[in-house]
Amino acid sequence: MKQLLTYHHTVSSDNTCHKNSQSGKIRLFLTNCVFNFDNSQEMESICNEDLLNLIFAVLFYLLLFKTLIILVELYMYICNTNVTTLKQILSTNISMSMLRMVTISIILIIYYQYVYNYIQKFNALGCSISYILLEVYKRNKKLDINSIQGLDCGTCMAYSYYYGYLKLILPPTETLNKGVIEKIENIEDIQTIKIAVYKLFVLVPASSYVPPDLKEVSYGWMESAINLEDEIRNRAGVKGRTYHNSVYKIYPNGDRVNCKPIYIVAEGATPLLTFFEAMKHAHKETNIYQQHYKDIVLKFYEKLKELIDNDPECTGRCELIYYNDYDNNGGKVNVAKVILDRLYEIQKRNSTNETCT
Repeated sequence: MKQLLTYHHTVSSDNTCHKNSQSGKIRLFLTNCVFNFDNSQEMESICNEDLLNLIFAVLFYLLLFKTLIILVELYMYICNTNVTTLKQILSTNISMSMLRMVTISIILIIYYQYVYNYIQKFNALGCSISYILLEVYKRNKKLDINSIQGLDCGTCMAYSYYYGYLKLILPPTETLNKGVIEKIENIEDIQTIKIAVYKLFVLVPASSYVPPDLKEVSYGWMESAINLEDEIRNRAGVKGRTYHNSVYKIYPNGDRVNCKPIYIVAEGATPLLTFFEAMKHAHKETNIYQQHYKDIVLKFYEKLKELIDNDPECTGRCELIYYNDYDNNGGKVNVAKVILDRLYEIQKRNSTNETCT
């Protein structure tokens, strides 16, 4: 600290260095670095150094910074993507960065003495490494939602969706209100169709976006067929509020000629769409939501699944499907295929249970 104060005092008293644009650049560049000056005469000599010292030192820091950043990016991509995406990244952005790094390295090798002289004057290397490590920490820092103890918006949305919707439409009540299973049985009798599974499929996409019609993300595999009968409730001062669910028919592989449609009851989790729409606007919480939306959606799914599994009236009547709705190339995943995969898992599980009994 004493050395740093001595440096600031020397800078403010030295009019020659203030007038010199070269020393001004040096002073600006070194503001965030750690210095090891023994006296003001050493600073005076640095102000008179050749500008090439500064230029090649900056190139050196750039090379070091780019090298570590590329290593960090590689680590993050390896952890979060598959081999195909990694190869694509290596052949584009990172390969261009490597080319620039090779060019800078050649220049530094030729004029190494300038970099060496500069680093001997300052402990700037340690400063650069510290700065880069700080950036690495910021990039890899994750929000610990569990430490909030249920105050996160993912948990709150799950409770709201469960008590404000699923708890109302899934189980039957002691009055005339029917549950989702009874409504499916009625629609089968009326429409002479067969629903594959007596459950409500609730989609939980990792991006939080659900389109108005699931047909939009099915590549022509599925379309809306009919709605189940309405559920009418008086809620929070609203008389005769209606709830209903949609029946979709899915054509495996999109083949409408040779394949019979498979009927299922499916919809997206509506709180996630509200959350997605909130992220599109410039609120003071928008940045933090955009940064941690995957964690929030995952927490929503985990809490909602916990609530349903622990409720005998709801478990077995609802099937939650959490999935990544974008593939490794950035394309939309076929939601009809996602539903069919889960449907086959359920049927296989049911047949196994029947065999065991």
